[in-house]
Amino acid sequence: MGFLIGIDGGGTKTLGVIADPPGEIVAKSSRGPGNPRVAGEVDAAETVNEVVKDLLEKAGSGPNDIEGVVAGLAGVGREPDRRNFRSLLAEKLPEGVPDNYLHVVTDAEIALYGAVGGEEGLIVNSGTGAIVMGRDKLGNVERGDGYGYLLGDEGSGFWLGLNVIKKVLEAKDGRGRHTSLKARLIEFFDLDSVEEVVTLVYEKEKRDLVKTVAGVAPLAFEEAAKGDEVSQRIINAGGTKLGRTAKSVIDRLDFQEKTIGIVLTGGVFSSKRRRLLLEGFESQL
Repeated sequence: MGFLIGIDGGGTKTLGVIADPPGEIVAKSSRGPGNPRVAGEVDAAETVNEVVKDLLEKAGSGPNDIEGVVAGLAGVGREPDRRNFRSLLAEKLPEGVPDNYLHVVTDAEIALYGAVGGEEGLIVNSGTGAIVMGRDKLGNVERGDGYGYLLGDEGSGFWLGLNVIKKVLEAKDGRGRHTSLKARLIEFFDLDSVEEVVTLVYEKEKRDLVKTVAGVAPLAFEEAAKGDEVSQRIINAGGTKLGRTAKSVIDRLDFQEKTIGIVLTGGVFSSKRRRLLLEGFESQL
């Protein structure tokens, strides 16, 4: 038996591990975005390739020692997307890695398997993007959202960051409530005036735009903890969105147990100030 490589590629970073035959992790590696919808297919494939090469080097192994590579990526929710990206990635991987040893799946799928294994349950992932996936004991798998920053990802880091910017602009115009987020946003981007954020956002390339806007999300958690009502509403609304998506997946599955496990993952749920987020989430279940 040879080494196994696992890749987790999101909109902000790509993580990889290489494990020996007994399953012990030998080395880890990380790079930038591995989501083809954010970084572009070519750049995302190159990022995954760099992680694989780095892992092999750290483990002191060659491509012929690899028995399997599983890349769980955001942005490949549809089968044609996975098939196309797999073909592109196969061309970039080090020569010697057998083509049939390469598997491309969604990041939600690897998270679901890691969270509940073969049991029934639900994974709710909110990082740069957001997706929910569940499986029942009959083997049925359903997912919700994960449609990207333009069409979905409600309750994600990008969604929260975008709403911070929107609410600040509404407050500036007098269309919305006063919020301490205005001063925080000016400080965060080192702006002379809040209007400059408009130019900043629209001039960003897609790859940088998603990462930049998602990076604003922590400001909402920080100001919500200080009592800013607008921030509190943003966080609660994000949790509510994620809860509705989770409920939609639960309703489409045939769970056999009275109690199921719901595993929350991703940078948004990792915030120490997530209370309001969880309140909104749980209100929908």
